[in-house]
This record gives sequence, structure tokens and C-alpha cells, in this order.
Amino acid sequence: MNSKHINFIIAGAEKQAATSIAQAYPEKQFLFLTDVDVIDGWDLANVTIEHCAPSNMTEKYDADLFHSPSGNTITCSFEPRIVRLCSRWAVTPFRLSESIATLPEALADFVLPVLDTPSVDWEKWQLKGNLFHKPDAPLIGNTGIDDPPEDVYGCEFQYQEHIQDVQGHYFITGWYGNPTQYSLGTFKTHRESFGREDLLVACETVSEPTLENRCLKLLEKINWNGFVTLNLLSTPEGFRVSSIRPYPKAVFGIMKQAGLSLLTPSGRSRFAEEGLKLLGEITYTSYEESKK
Repeated sequence: MNSKHINFIIAGAEKQAATSIAQAYPEKQFLFLTDVDVIDGWDLANVTIEHCAPSNMTEKYDADLFHSPSGNTITCSFEPRIVRLCSRWAVTPFRLSESIATLPEALADFVLPVLDTPSVDWEKWQLKGNLFHKPDAPLIGNTGIDDPPEDVYGCEFQYQEHIQDVQGHYFITGWYGNPTQYSLGTFKTHRESFGREDLLVACETVSEPTLENRCLKLLEKINWNGFVTLNLLSTPEGFRVSSIRPYPKAVFGIMKQAGLSLLTPSGRSRFAEEGLKLLGEITYTSYEESKK
């Protein structure tokens, strides 16, 4: 029987952020849990991978031991912190519609709503995942004409207006505790790829103080606490939030380079400096990060 000291359990390790975490913290030991047959990270010395369904994940630890599905015993020097990268692994499932529904009227022009059925006021709609990001390529349809496909992944489809004159894609990601405690970064997306998972290929940090302040007020209004990613669209009328989800993007190395640790957030509250770049190849742990 194998025995390893584990610092963090990464639940939902099929997500790109899993290898980003492990590469950013080579001094830590990680247990990757996933129910996907093939994932990244197998070649990292500080990673142990176990096949496990979300319903079988152990929430309590007996004498600091985690008995893995394969029969191995993972010994922990302390109760490891669990980092959940997908709503399928959450204790309480997160739904995008519920979060957006709690926003005050004053933020209606900032956040794009999601609905059970397309609004007749929309020319086109885009299909969103309510529980988690809809797998595969974005699906866009015409209101009153097109029907959505079957929800084979169980992400619970929702509709959102498709904005056609988008000038750029951005996201804010990191950790938010309260208005005086957060570690965040604002990124411009240069390229991303959509398959079973969405993969970040190229991005860089930017400085957008007005946008950042507005997003901070949004998170305060909905009493956010924990990891967060806000996806943003740049339009001629300004920025619009297209989704808010309680999971980080695969930018742990860049954030650490900026002096912001997302695994162990400190009392410092700031955004990452601009000009930090990420280039990622869609292959096993081949990520390169550089500073301008």
C-alpha cells in the first residue's frame, strides 16, 4: 500500500487549472481527483492522481488518513485543503442563474441575464451551462427558430443574449474574501480553445481600474467569498459580465509571479500588475509564462 503526504486535494482535476496549481507550487504535494479517464498532470512529480466520482469523495478524514478509491492510503500531516474546480464536485452546487438573480437593479446594465427561455427582444441567443461551463464549442441560435441540443453533460442549459459586436474578451479571476481582502487579476484573452473543457491558450494581465472597481462592488453586493472568475465582454457600450463562477482560471503561476498566492491568500488586497503573459500549448503540462 502506497503512502504519500498530501497538502492539497484538487477535486475536478480534469480542469486546466489543476496543472496550473501544481506547476505554480512544486514544493506542495497534490492529490488530483477526477472521474475523467485521461487528464493532464501525470508527469508532474508533486501530483498523485486518483479516479473518483464526485459522489464517492470523502468529506471527512479519519485520523488524518484519506483512503483513496484505488486502495492507497494518503497520509496527511494536517487535514488537506480541498480545492474544487467544478460545480460537479461542490458540496452545494452553484448555479449561475441564482447568482445573477440576486444582483440589484443598478447592475442590470453591467451583467447579462440568463433565462430559462430566450427573450423575444434578443436577435440571437447563446447557450450557457447553469451548473458549469457548457462543454464543446459555443452554441448560438436565432430566437424563435432554433432549439438547443440534448443536455448530455447535465450542465443545465440557460439562455443568454448573444452580443454580436464584441470587441474583446476579458476575465477577472482569483480569490475574493471581502472589500478589503482579495487577490485578483484582470486578463485580456488572446486565444482560447473549446472542447470537452475550455482551455486558456494565450492571455495577459491588463489594468482596467474602472472595470475592476465595478466588479469589486458586484462581488460585495452578492456577498462573495472564495475563488471567482468573471467572464467579460468588451462592447462599444462598455464591459458586460457574461458569467460569474466560483472557480479559478489556469493562471496560478502568473498570479504567484505577481506576488499573489491564491492557495494561501494573505491580507493584501490588490490586482496583479499589467503585462504578465501566459502562453499555453494544448498538450501535457507545456505551459510557458513570461513577464513583459
